[in-house]
Amino acid sequence: MTPITCACPACQSMCRRSVCIPTPDEARVLIRRYPQRMARYPNQNVIAPRTVGGAAEAADTAGRCTFHTDDGRCELHEVGLKPFEGRMACHDRNSDQIRWRAISHWAGRRYESVSKALDKR
Repeated sequence: MTPITCACPACQSMCRRSVCIPTPDEARVLIRRYPQRMARYPNQNVIAPRTVGGAAEAADTAGRCTFHTDDGRCELHEVGLKPFEGRMACHDRNSDQIRWRAISHWAGRRYESVSKALDKR
């Protein structure tokens, strides 16, 4: 699967419904740069951007992403840090399959390791 860039209304609306899952390495970079805008999602064993108004630990990733701007773009895309799921997602791709692939990067002890980095912020 290759990254895709689409800014159609359907793709922009994805960021209003859910945050996108980074790889563990991407999450570490985001924690260093934006620590207060990242959250734990222990039900999925991932660290990802917070939802707008969301807590530092949440049950699921549903809700508007904190990096989604009023003009419909992603702040992280503009600085080259858009998470894996966001780079792969597109209105004509299977979103469940992409979510599964994003979460699969977190298998094993990666969640605990990145979670420690979030604690140090």
